[in-house]
Amino acid sequence: FYIITQGYTENQGSYFGFFQELAIEANKRGFDVKLICRKIKESEPYNEVRNNVEIIRFSAINLPLLNTIFNELSLAYRIKNYFKKSEIKNSDIVIGNGYTPMGAPKGYFLRAPDQPALVFLKGLETAKNEVSVLSRIVRRLHFSLCYIFDKIIIKNSGGVIFSSTENKDLFEQYYGVKNKPYFIPNKPVNSRYYLQRRDYNNKRFGENQ
Repeated sequence: FYIITQGYTENQGSYFGFFQELAIEANKRGFDVKLICRKIKESEPYNEVRNNVEIIRFSAINLPLLNTIFNELSLAYRIKNYFKKSEIKNSDIVIGNGYTPMGAPKGYFLRAPDQPALVFLKGLETAKNEVSVLSRIVRRLHFSLCYIFDKIIIKNSGGVIFSSTENKDLFEQYYGVKNKPYFIPNKPVNSRYYLQRRDYNNKRFGENQ
């Protein structure tokens, strides 16, 4: 059972908490679970085992411009090489969050991004008088590349997990997502994830964040 996500810190909120619970539950049901992500902090180990879940981290690339884009591409490259060596089987389950499964074999389950990149591009037009020309150029380039990523992850997925009906409708509207199995959780995200994440951010950035 492979879980691919942007990063992972145990007992932190937001999607970290969701994937932690998913990994532990899959392990309880008899799966050999591997969680693949990038290193968020230099102190994080490349490999470790927690709650019988193997966590595999790859180094991130830090560049002043378009840092997120280069991080996604470098992670995709490392994940592609990882799966080439791991000899993935047809019976294996792969769940990827956002753009992270770009390097995974086709047929994975995709947890779709919260909004299609085209929604952000439309928002740039609305706010064009509020930001500098350079900022508009960089943001347009950023979200144009994200649009390409959106198309790749949707096309190569075998099924999609949408966060809500609105999330599903947006992807159908902008990308014509049809004839793919999909799942929409019928429970809201547990509020404690957000509280844990808030406490973590307060410790890291200060109480005003």
